[in-house]
Amino acid sequence: MDARHEATVYTNRRRRRKRWRSAVLALAAVVVFCTTYALILPAITMAQQTYCGMEEHRHGDECYETVLLCDREFDVVQPEGHIHTATCYEYEPVLTCGLEECEDTLHEHTDDCYDEAGNLVCTEPEVIEGHTHTEDCYGYEETLICGEEEQQEISEPHRHTEACYVREFACTKPEHTHSLICYSDKSADLESAGVWEATIPELTGETAGENAALVAKSQIGYTQSGRNYEVDDAGGKHGYTRYGAWYGHPYSEWCAMFASFCLHYAGVAQADVPYAAGCVYWTERLEDAGLYKSAGDYTPKTGDLVFFDT
Repeated sequence: MDARHEATVYTNRRRRRKRWRSAVLALAAVVVFCTTYALILPAITMAQQTYCGMEEHRHGDECYETVLLCDREFDVVQPEGHIHTATCYEYEPVLTCGLEECEDTLHEHTDDCYDEAGNLVCTEPEVIEGHTHTEDCYGYEETLICGEEEQQEISEPHRHTEACYVREFACTKPEHTHSLICYSDKSADLESAGVWEATIPELTGETAGENAALVAKSQIGYTQSGRNYEVDDAGGKHGYTRYGAWYGHPYSEWCAMFASFCLHYAGVAQADVPYAAGCVYWTERLEDAGLYKSAGDYTPKTGDLVFFDT
């Protein structure tokens, strides 16, 4: 009895361990998958093609440049106040040669001009030839006329500081962040009338309603475009459809336009049953034409339009 009991306990313990091991392995697999997907998701997003024609760009430090506004020279002693220049003075010519201007010889030293020792005792300057004053005969006296007092220069040169510079915006790129609409390819999945009319079957129904049902069945499998779409203000995505393109609103809600499409290609004229692009407006038109019946008062037939109040 004890041996069987111990065997049962051992077996149950092994089963629990096996189940626990399986659960841990399954959980580990989930963690690995989620981690791997989280790591590759940014790469998938980055690789997705955009069609907005704009580069994604956010203004940063590289969009600004530092511009020097200071008009003082760096590392040069800058004068303060008034410094005299040539315009501050008036210049008067002064004769400095010491000779009289004449054309003939005035005096030439002779023996009488010297004493017994040979020393010149004559007080007259010896001028053998005549003299005409030239520029070399003159100097200039300057007179300060500006009336201002000259001040000393500053003792230290100027050093540019942060106050001498300003940061100016220099980026030529517009700021843009890709959104959902940037990934819409407006050339994708477009169809011409010839393409969708090729899907219309032969109309073999006995009534217009049966033919409308045949057209509707021929469209099974067609879906709105997931690549070519517009985005509304609330972020809703509206794909291109052949029904909207046929009606003239390729990106609008297309349930009513699909039904109008079926009526049109079933040969139902608007004079008999008016078309519409929206259900609310359509029910109003049908009611005005006497074609709208309440659900409790009428049994629908093949080809009838049914409006669901959801």
